[in-house]
Parts: sequence; C-alpha cells; structure tokens
Amino acid sequence: MNLDPEPDDVSGDLTGAFLRQADFANFSSQRFSIVRVEKKSFEAKNGRPAESKWVVTFDGDRCLSLNKTNLNLLARWFGPHTRDWIGKEIAVYRDESISFGGRLTGGLRVRRPSGHDETPF
Repeated sequence: MNLDPEPDDVSGDLTGAFLRQADFANFSSQRFSIVRVEKKSFEAKNGRPAESKWVVTFDGDRCLSLNKTNLNLLARWFGPHTRDWIGKEIAVYRDESISFGGRLTGGLRVRRPSGHDETPF
C-alpha cells in the first residue's frame, strides 16, 4: 500500500509546522510530547520588529512558538533548563480570552495534560 501523497495533493502545504488556532476550532485540547526546544529568530512583520522566541517542537514536527505566559508555565512545571523538557507531555488548547495589542484575538495556551485530551492530529 502506497502512503505517499498524490502529486497534486496540497493538503501537506496548508497545515504548516506551527500550530494555529484553526487547529483547535472545536476548542478541544491536544496532548503533545516535547521532542525539541530552541530559540528561533522571526523576521519583522506587520510593523513589528524582528524578535527571538522559544519554540517547542512536538512529535510529528508540529511546533508552538511560546509567548511569555506559556514559557513561564513550562519553566515552572519542568524547570528553567529546556533540556529537562524533552519527553514531557503538555496539552495545548485554544483560549478565546487572549488579548494582543489591546484587541481580543484569542490564542493558544498550554496546560498539564488530563485524561480528556485528544491525541495529536
């Protein structure tokens, strides 16, 4: 059985590596295992300056760019050294109460996993 995508199948290019709010449209939470943590540089965009952010990579090469709140939570749970985060599980969920620039935008949050979390995509 051939599991390779069809040559004209664009679905792999639509998802991207980074998790998005749309991945959690039904407000469910997903459980992920951390496989890598690194600091990445992001180019200036939409009038905002370039910045460096911590990025967590999960099984399946999906990524989450960490805002200050999520970074603080992971450091509290797993310690300040990111090498200690490898292999740990977290749940990611969509939180519609997140504000950015004074506007209610929604966003992704992390929490400790529970028995109600779905498995990744």
